[in-house]
Amino acid sequence: MTFDDFRISARALLKEKFFSGIAIVGLSVGFTAFLLLAALVHHSFGYDSFVPAPNETFYLKTKRNFLPAAPWSEYAPLRFKEAAAQSKSGIDLVSVTELPSTIKYDGHMTSAALLATDAQFSSLFGLKVLEGDIQTALTAPDALAITDKLAGALFGRASALGRNVLITGKSLRIAAVIAHPPSNSTVSYDGLVGTATVIWEAAERQQYMSNWGRLGGRLYFKARSIGDANALASLLQQEVERSPLKAGLSPQAIATLGDKAVIDIRANSLSAAFLDEDLAADANGGRHGNRKTIVALGLIGVAILFLAVSNYVNLTTVRTLQRQREIGIRKAIGASAWDLVGLFVLESALVATVATIFGILLAAALAGPFESMLNRSLDGVITIGFVCVALLFGAMVGAVAGLYPAWIALRVRPARVLAGRRARETGGALWSRRILTVVQFSTAIGLGAVSVGIAVQAKYAMSANPGFDANGLLVLDLPVSAGAPPGQLFIDALAQTPGILGVTASSHAIGRDFAHFVTDANRPGGSPAALDIIGVNMNFFDVHAVKPEFGRMFDPLVDGQESKEVAVLNKAAAIGLGYVNPEEAVGQVIQVFGVSRRIVGIAPDIRYQTNREHISPTVFLNFLTRKVVTIRYSGEKQQIASALEQVFRRNFPDQLMNLNSARDFFVATYDEDIRLSKLIAAAAVVAMSLGMSGLYVLSAFNVRRLGMQIVIRKLYGAGNLAIARLVSAELLAMLAVSGCIALPFAYLILDSHQSEFIEKAPLGFGLYVGVIIAAFLMAILSALRHCWSAVRLPPLLVLRNGL
Repeated sequence: MTFDDFRISARALLKEKFFSGIAIVGLSVGFTAFLLLAALVHHSFGYDSFVPAPNETFYLKTKRNFLPAAPWSEYAPLRFKEAAAQSKSGIDLVSVTELPSTIKYDGHMTSAALLATDAQFSSLFGLKVLEGDIQTALTAPDALAITDKLAGALFGRASALGRNVLITGKSLRIAAVIAHPPSNSTVSYDGLVGTATVIWEAAERQQYMSNWGRLGGRLYFKARSIGDANALASLLQQEVERSPLKAGLSPQAIATLGDKAVIDIRANSLSAAFLDEDLAADANGGRHGNRKTIVALGLIGVAILFLAVSNYVNLTTVRTLQRQREIGIRKAIGASAWDLVGLFVLESALVATVATIFGILLAAALAGPFESMLNRSLDGVITIGFVCVALLFGAMVGAVAGLYPAWIALRVRPARVLAGRRARETGGALWSRRILTVVQFSTAIGLGAVSVGIAVQAKYAMSANPGFDANGLLVLDLPVSAGAPPGQLFIDALAQTPGILGVTASSHAIGRDFAHFVTDANRPGGSPAALDIIGVNMNFFDVHAVKPEFGRMFDPLVDGQESKEVAVLNKAAAIGLGYVNPEEAVGQVIQVFGVSRRIVGIAPDIRYQTNREHISPTVFLNFLTRKVVTIRYSGEKQQIASALEQVFRRNFPDQLMNLNSARDFFVATYDEDIRLSKLIAAAAVVAMSLGMSGLYVLSAFNVRRLGMQIVIRKLYGAGNLAIARLVSAELLAMLAVSGCIALPFAYLILDSHQSEFIEKAPLGFGLYVGVIIAAFLMAILSALRHCWSAVRLPPLLVLRNGL
């Protein structure tokens, strides 16, 4: 290869601007989609790669078998720290406990994610300290470390070191400024404090540190091998079996456990934490990715790039057949086979490189919307190294794509071409082109059907009856219990606010991430049942506009404002307690926490969990800490929110109000499904666009290939409709084959997706018929021009050119 070869290739591409533009646009779209999805895959599989020796850093995950249907959790009892320290393992556990907080400085407040952790956290996770002393920040009770991102938000360009901030009314000194953790970190935070910090109430901290069954935080440690990590997990599991936790379980709970451990404990490498399949079902599973989904999206990216390259090969092949005279002349004046191969490969590599450059620019421009669609930041992925690898990969793809057109060029016979007789493509090549077009449309049809099906199922789940009237309800979190004086004063003030129809408090927000609090309930003469416990105020059902299925709901006038003598069950709980008909439970007595309570009513099934879970047997009690306030209002939501903000600030001047619509919780639960459907739909649009481009090329080639047959039919009197049928018959056949291939796969994928849900959306034949019709219209649109050209093809022109 010489410089002249590059110059000739560039001149040839500039000469045929239409071909070059179409080729570059098609490849650019393919490279853009591929690079964005490749960035997502690279980002997902690179989680925690910045941690020193991530394969030697481990975390513990637990499954509390003494609770019914408890999932695996990334949280563990902090009591394990003391047990590990007392063992002979030589391994120290580093705990990470979340303390969501409001930081106040100079009258301004901002919410921040603070972690209470140990001094060893810095070396374990390789913290980059920008200013100050991280050890002081993690050991002094009145000190903290904040990230540079939070420091910029609080102080701008001024130094944050040594300044004092207020957190929950207590003054803390900033002892260190550290780099904000990368977006692909499973441990994210805005600031760090020590476990002895003054903002963590001593009584609560002691409860976390001493309780064998309470999940207090995440536990990390360093080990030389997975064997040592598993040995520690086994040791801790033995300690749990000897702990007061098991001794305190009821005989029924022990019988239910059977051969299972009280708590299953496993160790896993930090490098595998993000894609840990066990943790996807946890209440905090949104912090983890689904390996199958990530791999599937990566394969979609590869498929889209393949479709774009196959389009390019098709287009280049047609162009090569049109360049036969040029090729014949080159051969006649002495061009060797290597010269021809080099020319075509070089041209293809140049086109692909230019397309890759445009693809990189488009990917960078679309990174923001792409991240918004994923609700995940990909910062630090599209780097100089990534760009260089992409350019090299693009050039290699282009070079490989140029081999087939080069092979066609080698088969051109100069004497035949210069004599005016054109070479034709072989039947095998024609079938290869047809197969590629079928693959393109199959991919587009399949992705389209899957994206629509996932979206329909998510919308169906979101619109399902939650068991109460969610309209006109707002939910906020209290920094204290509603039963404490500050909480009660706040609720009383809210009740006096214009536009507020009712205020109540509970332990859980309906529809939000639900952490099970389960205990055994007993009834005389019946079997015990494990029930979820929901603590509520006596007016809870009135504010939520919930009517009883049987009996009555709590009545403050009858039961009093605070009563531990009554209970309300849902239907699943009544059946779980052994009542064949839930109505039979009304008026009966059950024992919960050793206290006899009379069942006054049966509530409808209120959906605390997602549609992926069965509604749990639940008992509602006027008991437990109640920090979730629900407000029913009338009027404009914005005005009500403003009024609530004023009341909140008067009562909690050092806290930020977190206000949400009750309906929003149900929508947020299925955000991941909606995002996935949008992402697949975008891929389907790209695949359909590439399919239309491929069909456009194939239609052009078919008109050229069938030119003589069209002329003969016209000479024998065939009308325009007959010619249109001749040209479009192959198109319709390929579309039918594409549908037959794609729809069964789409059905299986959607059936697997819907198997996760309890209530399934009716995805009938209409979905698949609609996708086929859309594909048919797109196909007709892409082939219409050449179909019209065939109808208007002058016989004299074909006979003169010998087509």
